[in-house]
Amino acid sequence: MELIANLGNKIVYHFIKEDSISVIVNNKMAHARFIAVIDATMDGKSNQFRLKVMEVWRKEKRKWKLFARQAIRG
Repeated sequence: MELIANLGNKIVYHFIKEDSISVIVNNKMAHARFIAVIDATMDGKSNQFRLKVMEVWRKEKRKWKLFARQAIRG
């Protein structure tokens, strides 16, 4: 938890752009895939990241809840 708290103070997000979004729903499960371009400043250095992201969502009591997320550089 300390690591996560420290990261929150060191990263400033300027924009997040999602592209090439695809969603497949199967009953109460869904997965979404997209490419994210993130512009952020970390420890005073400006960086731009391109990530391939996959999210798994589960429907519980009429609401979709994020079950898992995975990202790799792309």
